[in-house]
Amino acid sequence: MLTSTLAVLLGIVPNTAGYAPEYHGGSALNLPQVHEYNVPYVPATAPTIDGIINAGEWDPATPLYIGDVYGSDGYPNDSAECIFYALHDESYLYMAWDCPGDVNISDHSQPSPCVEDNNNGNYEANGSEGLNGIGTSNGWYTAKVYPDFTWSGWYASGNSMFAFSNSTGHVVMECAMPLVNHGGDNMPDRLGVSGTWPDTTGAHLYWYDASEPGNIIAYWPWDVALWYDPATWGDLILLPADAVNEMPKPVASVTAPSVAKGGFSVSMSLPTEADVELAIYDAGGRLISVMAEGKLTAGSYSYSARVSESGVYVLRAKIGDREFSQKVTVIR
Repeated sequence: MLTSTLAVLLGIVPNTAGYAPEYHGGSALNLPQVHEYNVPYVPATAPTIDGIINAGEWDPATPLYIGDVYGSDGYPNDSAECIFYALHDESYLYMAWDCPGDVNISDHSQPSPCVEDNNNGNYEANGSEGLNGIGTSNGWYTAKVYPDFTWSGWYASGNSMFAFSNSTGHVVMECAMPLVNHGGDNMPDRLGVSGTWPDTTGAHLYWYDASEPGNIIAYWPWDVALWYDPATWGDLILLPADAVNEMPKPVASVTAPSVAKGGFSVSMSLPTEADVELAIYDAGGRLISVMAEGKLTAGSYSYSARVSESGVYVLRAKIGDREFSQKVTVIR
């Protein structure tokens, strides 16, 4: 259960030192979902952290389109409104955020790389994992989060390896997060690693913009319903130097709000054609409605669910051999 302190983060503006998103749900675009991103080893020279993405500097990183297509803040964005790149060496995780959706560098723009070092789906008791917010108006702030979701509050990290620019007409940010051995890590603005590649860390990426309707431009993975829960985050896979960077295949996904007033929307993304069953049940297991059944082509689908009474409902989906289940609490 969230404490009242961490619950402050569920608002758009938790305090003057950082910002965090609220999940509202939204509509999906015709794009496949990706939950894993390969981070290549720096081939030769590490990127220069100056806020400018120079030609060839981020090769061979694959662009990850992280625009908030599902509308985590109630306002869906195009996937290309924010593009993410990452590389690593033995000392740093290098990240670049190219955000055409943010053209105003003078307001508060804040890319946020939140990490869960050992990727076990839980925060660590020593506070080594949590949230990061790197803002144009206040620098790099971090927050330790503990297994029961209590947290330290935002504080200045002291990490100065970041830079913003708008020389392209929109905001770009580059940063470097130090890599340390798991045993010596006690800060969320450092990434604890084994030192043996490949190594996987859990990650949630978002971009806050003070001028954006709803304030969120980027949000990855797109279908993270509880942004503060690392069990729902994506994976950054730090590759060895000789690895070939082949992006994992996208997987099917189903998205719905955890709490809704009256009816609610359900979004489904299919990377390939599949047999689908999508239905809503009440808490007692009684079938309420079938929204989809049969073979569907690849693409994204949106459905409106209407229920007559308040209560807890269960959304169940079967897509090929994968099954999904999510509780939705309806209030009227």
